[in-house]
Amino acid sequence: TAKAAHGVHDELVEILDAVAKSVQAAGGRGLEDLVDCTAFVQKSRDLPAVRAALKVLLAQPPALTLVAAGLEDPRHSVALRCLAVLPESTSVQNITRLPDGSGVATSQFVYASGQLGHARNGSDAIAGLEDVLRAAGVGLSDVVNCLFFIKDRSHVFDLFEGFRDAFNERHPPPPTRGEFQADSECADCAVLAKCVAALPVPPGLRRGNLGSGLETIPS
Repeated sequence: TAKAAHGVHDELVEILDAVAKSVQAAGGRGLEDLVDCTAFVQKSRDLPAVRAALKVLLAQPPALTLVAAGLEDPRHSVALRCLAVLPESTSVQNITRLPDGSGVATSQFVYASGQLGHARNGSDAIAGLEDVLRAAGVGLSDVVNCLFFIKDRSHVFDLFEGFRDAFNERHPPPPTRGEFQADSECADCAVLAKCVAALPVPPGLRRGNLGSGLETIPS
């Protein structure tokens, strides 16, 4: 996580420079190792400017979600929370970018960009998520975590019903989840869904801890 001051574009330049240095310090290459980013924007009116700036500044875009939410320091316009996957070697590219910035797949996980929906129960946002996952060879049953940003928290029980129908009833097992109130780039959208799915583990292997790779199971 990184934050900076000045205008939106200048803040993002400074933030991404700090992010790149953090990735490199951990043994990565830099911004090209980013697989998922959430931008928290102080004012809703700045959301289009933040997306436009990130489109220019990130040549290899991660899965991206933008929400308008209050920041710890009101002097800042934007904050980023990003996840990077370190390559197995400097010559190995283990990141696949899905079309139109819809998401990113690694050897273990699929990170979907935030999906907008007008329905209070999130059904259309979840349908959009399913389309993204299908392109990466996985489905809703493979989802392991979701964050839902809702415009009006009084409608959260509608979201619970939509979640139950999609994940408990039709595509179990249900993932872990969290719900937060926030505005999105779509003024009349009710829900923004940000989810991660796990790729199936090949026979003879088992999944290690997040980021630790796959381990061979002794015969």
